[in-house]
Amino acid sequence: MIDPPQIPYNLQFAVGHEVFGLVPGLIMYATIWLWEHNRVCDILKQEHPMWEDEPLFQTRRLIGETIKIVIEDYVQHLSGYHFKLKFDPELLFNQQFQYQNRIASEFNTLYHWHPLLPHTFNIEDQEYSFKQSLYNSILLEHGLTQIVELFSRQIADWVAGGRNVPMVIQAVAKTSTEQSREMKYQSLNGKPFASFEELTGEKEMAAELKALYSGIDTMELYPGLLVEKPRADAIFGETLVELEAPFSLKRLRGNPIYSPQYWKPSTFSGVVSFKIINTALTQSVICKNVKECPVVVVVVVVVVVVIVFFVCLFWVFLFIIIIIIIIIIIIIIIGFF
Repeated sequence: MIDPPQIPYNLQFAVGHEVFGLVPGLIMYATIWLWEHNRVCDILKQEHPMWEDEPLFQTRRLIGETIKIVIEDYVQHLSGYHFKLKFDPELLFNQQFQYQNRIASEFNTLYHWHPLLPHTFNIEDQEYSFKQSLYNSILLEHGLTQIVELFSRQIADWVAGGRNVPMVIQAVAKTSTEQSREMKYQSLNGKPFASFEELTGEKEMAAELKALYSGIDTMELYPGLLVEKPRADAIFGETLVELEAPFSLKRLRGNPIYSPQYWKPSTFSGVVSFKIINTALTQSVICKNVKECPVVVVVVVVVVVVIVFFVCLFWVFLFIIIIIIIIIIIIIIIGFF
């Protein structure tokens, strides 16, 4: 982890990437996945008691729980699609499909979603600015459980719509634009948009873009994604979703490990490991590693309440039926005599 000189030693973490300790979300996920790694290693050790640390570690690396989570939780949520995305590599086994580990540079660029970071973080009735949240400060003060609670409830900002790149991350947008120029990307207008007004959905920002670009066909990719009008009730514009979804799914499904040659229990050391991959979800990973899981508690409480309600409703209904039957019998007996 790269820490500025003013960061005290007790706030510095040794994590899997040099910037994972920069913002609370990264260190939260880095910690949870470290714990999940160890948890699954314990399961592997039970299945293979003779294995030493190195085969445990290397086999654990193959057990890619993230793939199912990315498709069924992450891409599903961000896409806004109303149909259910499903991770099932076997759907492609009878089709011609190219398995490869390649990424388009445009995909790498459009994934700079730094504007999604909220301007402030609200945790336990305290508000922290973006700068105050850097370098593990709120994680150490409030603990991992509260950080999970924070990110489960706080709404992110948006990427599209313009005027949403805070000063602290403007360097990222600038660098992304400069790299796009060096790579000689095509312009954004492959859709195409007829005007800057159609792109932005407003006149003021469109006028500013007219002053910067000679025409809509010269609108650059990354700046265009930032100023495009968002989809209804969404954080992205239509162009980003149309680009990101196929790029993302093709890249995820294109990993050779999901080909017929490798996608089988023996690749992952057995049926138990294979089941871990095929049943992974964000909620289950968090709840198996974090002390408290309020989301699960809420779900359990709701289920219990619903069950109790219907059980009570059943007995009330049965009681009414019995009363009616008794009344009918009494009426029949009275009428007989």
